[in-house]
Amino acid sequence: MPQLRCPMCRLKFSTSKTEGRVRCPECEELFEPDWGEADEPAPKKRPRDDDEEEDREPRRRRVKSRPRGGTGNSTSAIVVAGLIFFLLFAGGVGYGVYRAFLSKPEFKTFSPPGGRCSILLPGSPKTETQNILGMQTQFHVVERSRGSYGLAWADIPANLPFSLRGAVDGIARSVDGTASVHNSKSVGANGYIEFEIATGKPKGFASGRVMVVRGRFYQFFALGSDSSLSNPDVRKFIDSFKLTDGEFPWDSEPNPMPQENAGPNQPGLNVPPNSKPPNPKPKPPDGGYRPDPNSVSTTREEMLGVNFDPKFEDAAPAGGVLVGLEVGLAPFFDYNIVGTLKPLYRVGGKDVPGTHYGMDEKNGVVTIVAKPGYAVGAITAKTGLGIDGVSVTFMRVNGDRLDPNDAYESNWVGGMGGGNPTKITGNGAPVTGLLVRQGNERVSSVGLKFKGK
Repeated sequence: MPQLRCPMCRLKFSTSKTEGRVRCPECEELFEPDWGEADEPAPKKRPRDDDEEEDREPRRRRVKSRPRGGTGNSTSAIVVAGLIFFLLFAGGVGYGVYRAFLSKPEFKTFSPPGGRCSILLPGSPKTETQNILGMQTQFHVVERSRGSYGLAWADIPANLPFSLRGAVDGIARSVDGTASVHNSKSVGANGYIEFEIATGKPKGFASGRVMVVRGRFYQFFALGSDSSLSNPDVRKFIDSFKLTDGEFPWDSEPNPMPQENAGPNQPGLNVPPNSKPPNPKPKPPDGGYRPDPNSVSTTREEMLGVNFDPKFEDAAPAGGVLVGLEVGLAPFFDYNIVGTLKPLYRVGGKDVPGTHYGMDEKNGVVTIVAKPGYAVGAITAKTGLGIDGVSVTFMRVNGDRLDPNDAYESNWVGGMGGGNPTKITGNGAPVTGLLVRQGNERVSSVGLKFKGK
């Protein structure tokens, strides 16, 4: 039988066919061989005797365990599907559906219904809608050779924090890759990041952009063995993205500063009225913000924030009470949010630190601590899917109780996004511990443990 070499995996194999297309037994690629260049099978060797066999190492044989699927002209595919559009105030949001097939792209303009945008795609996309954590996400994917192309978009619900860098990191994790940022820009609540990811599964690249414009998240990128940013087809695809409901904010404001109340539909990025706009490079603390006392609600809930991350309870030493917090600030777009927490207890006139929770405090640490004679009596926080910012109410120690009528509020630490400010208070009960929920790198929920409860 003639011997052929697969053009994809380079496996050399024998076949009984002498015309037509042939399927590779290893990667199942269907190809048209050049029968004129097919190799003749090598002559059979004489059987080895037992002594000769013992002197040689056994030959390794490639074993194929995966099932074969499909008939006719169907082409085998590498399919990678992952939820990179998961929502964490710290890890951000991201979603992607990846597929790879073979052929040469021919680009045509595609405008998704209701998407308020257009982009060049190499063919007619498959469209799907999924509800991802409350977001109705539209996916449009074209499966091509050496580089599939996809566009996804969703309106971000109110009070839902968002991180573009978190979305890029989510894509990188889903394809076992390493991300590098090649370009980025932000104007208030709007911005984009252009990235290239060297992927492990499938082997190759994921290159494109994630973008937030006027309360909507867009994600478009190519995935495949030849989908780096240096590929002219990938470059054409990325640069073709346009908005149909107005220009990009960064085109009209080349040297922007975040504006007050920019992007009223942007969850987690709004600046409350009469407050100072945040510095584009956050520096701790984010001063100037004070929750309106009339807007602060009191809750009977044990904790503020998410309720699905692992919970930890930190207890004061015997005879101690909570007198402060060390708050680590993490970057979130142009703002700070709470990345780490460490309680401070007062025992016998000395301040003793508790356990450190969370790891992301890239933008510094702010210490909130009570004056002598006072202790933590309540905590106020703005939260979404994490802790945007906090302040602490200190009350005077009066025997084995705290006096709510003799109290003062700390500075606000963190961002001003999230929902309305909410307070947890013991109405004078001393605080003997800190309750924390922690995600991968950042704390995502906070509460107080009161004496006698």
